[in-house]
Amino acid sequence: ASWCGPCRTEWPWLQQAAAADLDRVAFIGVNTDDEDSAAQTFLTEHPVPYPSFADHDKELGEATGATLVGGLPNTLFFDSDGELVYTHQGVYPDQATLDADISKYALGES
Repeated sequence: ASWCGPCRTEWPWLQQAAAADLDRVAFIGVNTDDEDSAAQTFLTEHPVPYPSFADHDKELGEATGATLVGGLPNTLFFDSDGELVYTHQGVYPDQATLDADISKYALGES
């Protein structure tokens, strides 16, 4: 959500991670509890190289399990079979922690 302070804090780290790993990891943004115009303005000002979808009715969140944890942001990791393997709730503290979770949960590296 464009209004979410913690989401804005970790946004540059997601931009950097996607640029580094886009050839190995599928990144998808989900915008929730936000106006389409506000989300589009934010994405125009802070572009990412992956698709972002609006989830007004929270169907995507419910289908993925994102609604099972409270607050924003939520970062979900799925394996290559589409199974949810890990949910990080809250803002990442830094780029290194996000990168470590991508390596561990998205890429299956130790």
